[in-house]
Amino acid sequence: MNFLSTITSIFSDRSGFCAGCGRIQAQVAKLIKGPGISICDQCVGAAATLIQSSRPPWHLAPSGREFPVRSGKRCSFCGRDSEEVGEGVQLTHGTICRKCVNLCTRILVEAPDRAAT
Repeated sequence: MNFLSTITSIFSDRSGFCAGCGRIQAQVAKLIKGPGISICDQCVGAAATLIQSSRPPWHLAPSGREFPVRSGKRCSFCGRDSEEVGEGVQLTHGTICRKCVNLCTRILVEAPDRAAT
């Protein structure tokens, strides 16, 4: 494997950092890894709060930045089409559907002392 393909594979693997805030596993309390992306405990909490307190479109943007709505998009966490799972929360590096936010919340509640992977 040459240098360019090594670097490309490192940056194309999004499971090692949070799709919401960009922090790596060593920088967060919990990092839940899905088939497509990972999300940290703080971003799960922020996404759940957004879903409960407002109406779509939802944007989880660190540092007050705004991200465009991506309608008709798949959930980056589970890979399901938005027609199947409904609106999602737009993250810095993808989208997470309401079902996956609820699943991640349950994982954090049921296994608070175990890092979810």
